[in-house]
Amino acid sequence: MATNGYYELACSACGSRELIGPLQMLDRLHAAGMLKRERDPDWELVGELFRATSAARRCKDCGSAAVVLQPCADAADDGWGDVRCCERCGATIPAERLEVFPDTQLCVRCQRARDRGTDDAEPEYCPRCGAVMQLRLSRSAGLARYVMYCRDCGR
Repeated sequence: MATNGYYELACSACGSRELIGPLQMLDRLHAAGMLKRERDPDWELVGELFRATSAARRCKDCGSAAVVLQPCADAADDGWGDVRCCERCGATIPAERLEVFPDTQLCVRCQRARDRGTDDAEPEYCPRCGAVMQLRLSRSAGLARYVMYCRDCGR
């Protein structure tokens, strides 16, 4: 992956540019069916798979296949100061927050969720097919219990 995990998709036909971060790469690979959903994906694998499949990408503006994937320079090198993205949601952490908490890795919203103990609400994915699993009521022998169930593969 690039040193900061971000790449730029540049179209040589229309000049369109798009900044792609790790979460956007993951979303695009899921949408294309190239990667199963996991609770904790291997980010090196995500970056490598995204780079390997970049030749098949088309420009979102003009549809041209002349799209080039380039690693972005570190944000600290661009003259804008220290820009950091939230590790959880990918949102930009405001400079004011970084001045007060220079080592923070989370935006305010994600930090609040972690402090409340509600950030563990990530969905659980099926180890077989990668679909989001559901919690269902199962009754057997007069006992009621909840089990995780995959709607796609029936497991």
